[in-house]
Parts: sequence; structure tokens; C-alpha cells
Amino acid sequence: MSIYNDDNIETVRDSVVENPETSNRRRGQELYVRVKPDEVLAELADIETSSDSSDPFFTSMELKLASRSFNPKKAPGADGFTADICLHAIEHDPDLFLCLLYKCLELHHFPTPREEATVVFLRKPGKTIYTTPRSYRPISLLPVLGKILEKMLVTRLKYHLAPRLSTRQFGLMPQRSTEDALYALVEKIKYHLNRKEITTMISLDIEGAFDSAWWPKIKVRLVEELGTLSLQSKEVSG
Repeated sequence: MSIYNDDNIETVRDSVVENPETSNRRRGQELYVRVKPDEVLAELADIETSSDSSDPFFTSMELKLASRSFNPKKAPGADGFTADICLHAIEHDPDLFLCLLYKCLELHHFPTPREEATVVFLRKPGKTIYTTPRSYRPISLLPVLGKILEKMLVTRLKYHLAPRLSTRQFGLMPQRSTEDALYALVEKIKYHLNRKEITTMISLDIEGAFDSAWWPKIKVRLVEELGTLSLQSKEVSG
């Protein structure tokens, strides 16, 4: 019997086979920036070579990327500020917003009004009866300014964590798809079948996996991985 426990999976990028270390490093960079990569990644190089392990001040490029990433046509949170309104305000005085955002990072604080959601319940299509909660899909409308801060924090988390993730992680990863997961699985099965070995596969579908996750342990692991980075305090103790 063979257990699929191989983290050293090679990936293919532009017809070139990459080793796991190169692949993971590239994934971290792709998760971090989509525009002007040389400029932003140069800033990240300074972070990595600095003797100070705390994350530095948020940059104007990070703020620009985050504030421009939201659809202005989507419904806003309780404050009524749509993405285009927030964008115009930020572009009018970016330094002011950078100071506010960095203060949140420095104090390990996420403003409570910016994380309060307005929940709207939408009917799921194709249902004949709408008398049960499962017939509706809840949509949480969050303030855009809070989503901008959250995105900037998450983007840094992804940059630091993505290179450390298993190469067997296919979900929610750039340049990864269901086809890649199936290809890796089929190749693994073919390898052991060619060696006349018995191969067993166990498939699990966990209902409500996100809601059922053991968040205290996830927070502990974040501290272990991020060390003394400033951004870890909010993510772990908030």
C-alpha cells in the first residue's frame, strides 16, 4: 500500500519544470503583487535582508493595489461608501490613509466599525420552498475601507506564508487548478501501478470546512511561522 505523502512535487511553468523551492517562491511573489513587480519586490527584498524582523510601513504601492482591486458596482457596507468613493478619497490624500493604516498595524488593532457586516439574505435559485434557512444564501456587506486594510494584511501574510506551503496545496493558489491536482494524482497512481504496488486513495468532502476549522490552532501556527512580524499580532490575537 502506498500513502501519498510526497511534498517534492515538480510544477511546470511556461513549459519549464520547476523544483518545489522555486515554485513556492514564485507563488509567494504572484500572490503579493500584480502590477510593477520589480518596484514592490525590491521593497520586499529590503524586508528580508533587514535586521529588524518587524514589517515596515505600508507602501503607497500596496495601498494603490488594494484600493483599486474592488468593484465599484458592488454594494457597500453600513457606512454607504462604495469602492469608487473610497478610491477617490484615498487618491486625494494617500499619505493620510497610509498613516491611519500603519497605525492599525503598529497598534495591532482593526477598527471595530470596519469589521461590522450588514447581512443580506438572498434566495438560492431553483428552490421550490423558501421556508428553511438552507434555501437562502447570506451575503455579508463589509465597509470598503476595512476591506482595504484587510487585503493589505492578507497580502503580506500570503507573501510570507505561500513559500512555506506544501506543494500539494492546489486550492486558492495562483497558477494552480483542479486539472493540476488530478494530474499529480494520476501520475502518482501510475508510478505505483507500474511498480506492481497496491495503491489506495481516500477522498474526503468535509461539509462546512471553513466554519469547522480549529481556529485557535491556526492562530498558534501563524505565530510560529511569522515569528515577530508586526502583522501577526492582529491575525493571532485579534
